[in-house]
Amino acid sequence: RAKHKDDVLYIMSICATLFLPGTFMTGLYGMNFDNMPELHTEYGYFVWWAVFLMIVTTLFTFLRFVKQWI
Repeated sequence: RAKHKDDVLYIMSICATLFLPGTFMTGLYGMNFDNMPELHTEYGYFVWWAVFLMIVTTLFTFLRFVKQWI
């Protein structure tokens, strides 16, 4: 039973780690300041997703191959 609990916490930690950059970026861009130039660009939404996916891919690669955590 303890092994199962450890496995569940392990998976939850991985999910939380991978979603942390998106949470940070959402909090940053959710402040609705008018002087943020990224908010008024035509492709701002797609740039946000591209940056998020690059960060998550880099983080996953680092955790998988460098730290061998995943």
